[in-house]
Amino acid sequence: MIEEIERILIKTGSYSHANGSLNVTAVAKATGIPQPTLKHIFDGTTKNPRIDLLEKLCELGRVKYGDLHNNAVLKTDNDVLTMNERRVLAIFRTLNTKEQRLAIKLISVIG
Repeated sequence: MIEEIERILIKTGSYSHANGSLNVTAVAKATGIPQPTLKHIFDGTTKNPRIDLLEKLCELGRVKYGDLHNNAVLKTDNDVLTMNERRVLAIFRTLNTKEQRLAIKLISVIG
């Protein structure tokens, strides 16, 4: 998902260097997320970034966190989901962003 957010931000042109790489300084200024934190998120040092940070980055790229998260879920396990996983995903998609965040927190606690 991080790669997708980075791609979207670079594509806007406002958050990329002339060489096509992400301008972390510009993203930091626009989001209020500290530059070192962003660097760690985008270079993979931070394996599980906080949802609120991901939401800020998605907002900056004008995409919904839930949409990107759903796409990331679908791409896991070689796109092979059990019937029960598909049912859970279908229910998850009906939730608003706040409800999705709560569901993810709950799943991470019990998972």
